[in-house]
Amino acid sequence: MNNKTLKLVATDKRLKGMHLRVYILLCVCGALTQYQLVELLQSQKQNINKYVKELESWGYIKLSKVEGKNKFYCIEKDDKRIKQVLMGQQDVFDKLL
Repeated sequence: MNNKTLKLVATDKRLKGMHLRVYILLCVCGALTQYQLVELLQSQKQNINKYVKELESWGYIKLSKVEGKNKFYCIEKDDKRIKQVLMGQQDVFDKLL
């Protein structure tokens, strides 16, 4: 992950504490399941599911593989994809370029 990506993550006002915790864990650990995130963050499954779905819809993480019923999520490493997501927040996007 490069500095531009970190700036995009740090300035996105939609991201709250738990979003960032999930994102950081995926950065550090690589691909994890929602169950693994629940265990590591000691949170409820429905809460982690909400944060994972939001991060995925915002383009920060993606589904990397499925093994049986286990879905593994990892960070989106494509800066262009993240920039496309942030185009709606034009003022933040302009400051970063």
